[in-house]
Amino acid sequence: MQPGDSLATARSKCNGQAMEVDFDAAADARALANLACWCLRYGPRAVVERSPGPHALCVQVTGCEQVHGGWPQLLARVQADMRRLRLHATAAVACSTAAALVAAAHTPWQVMQGDALAWCADAPLALLRLEPQVVQALHEMGVRTIGQCAQLPAGGLADRFGAEPWRRLQLALGQLAERLPSTRHRGAVRASIDFDGPTSQAEAVRQATMHCVHQLADKLLRRRLGTRHLRVRLVRASAPPTVFEVRLARATRRGQHLWRLVQPHIERVHLGHDPSQGVEGVQVRSLVHASLGLGQWRLIEGAAALDDGADPCWGEWLDQLRRRLGAASVRLPHAQADPDDARAWHMRVAEGSAISPRAPDMPVDALAALRPCVRVAPAQPVEVECDARRRPMRVWLQRQWLSVQAHDGPERVSAAWWRGERGVQDRWRVLAGDTWWWLRREGAAWWLEGAWT
Repeated sequence: MQPGDSLATARSKCNGQAMEVDFDAAADARALANLACWCLRYGPRAVVERSPGPHALCVQVTGCEQVHGGWPQLLARVQADMRRLRLHATAAVACSTAAALVAAAHTPWQVMQGDALAWCADAPLALLRLEPQVVQALHEMGVRTIGQCAQLPAGGLADRFGAEPWRRLQLALGQLAERLPSTRHRGAVRASIDFDGPTSQAEAVRQATMHCVHQLADKLLRRRLGTRHLRVRLVRASAPPTVFEVRLARATRRGQHLWRLVQPHIERVHLGHDPSQGVEGVQVRSLVHASLGLGQWRLIEGAAALDDGADPCWGEWLDQLRRRLGAASVRLPHAQADPDDARAWHMRVAEGSAISPRAPDMPVDALAALRPCVRVAPAQPVEVECDARRRPMRVWLQRQWLSVQAHDGPERVSAAWWRGERGVQDRWRVLAGDTWWWLRREGAAWWLEGAWT
């Protein structure tokens, strides 16, 4: 059979054994997206082209000629891979994505170099992947090829049919820059082990689960992902499967940390004494994952360790607290812009990365939207030495004079005139002794109101 054959032709060729199957658009889109991820082996970017016409896969291979040994060798590899996958496909290499789409349909399995108009001038106009009504209207005007369309004035073509036909023509001729979006693999990440028969040995189930967790961590590392939601499923022989889930405060792919969270659940599973009710298999799956860096191996005290680019201790400690006390029992202070200092920080359930109240290296513009998380109640009077412009230079704190390394202010706050109050307060953020301090000035008096420590 060939693509495009009718059902009657297929039945005649298969001796009446052909079966009619309804087309599933959603499943076809998922399969095409998975194929696009599979094609990332040819180049760093791949995307599904969904413009009018048959869907196509576009792979950016700029700079990959030496990797594949040349463009002809790359096309030969693609052709062999498609044949191995039993897929009917055509491909071509051209100067742009639109030009490659034209070449794949007009002169397949060719490397199109030089002036694009020279080899695609006689290509049908429909290969520009325009709207069918636009193609039909141009056909009525006698424009049937890409070369004839290129001879039309740009202004007249845009006035009659809009800017899209002219844009698609410029893309096909390589006269307009085009950036190919990146496709990321978002499919399920899973690992599983099937036993030869049901088992009720706790140690065997424990070792199999630990192996699956570490195997899942390796797959996450290869895909540059980290899991936020883990599901473990124990397949039972003659009983419903045992399923439990683990939610993490931040994305991670550290196998040891994942196993420490999964191990208490495994130890509480009752396997029974009858082998027929034992476990037949273990399945571990990441339900929610996020992008992470590749990480780099480095030597720490003579041993090799994987550096993920961020300190994982905070996330691991937070996960342990959430597991022992409950997900809603751990709360963190979060800053919010509010004129009232008492409401500048509020407690929120810990869900993500740490927000440290210590900010000695925080830029001044970021501090302007925050208020100190440590309040001094009531405010304490302090001695401050100022320069000629009344800016703080030294502060008497901690029983010593501390030089002001950086400052931000003044932030002028008027009194609540609607309550009959009078006066003006100037607030300063000063960096002294590796700590940011929150100072208030009323006239010639200075007060300490808080700190970011």
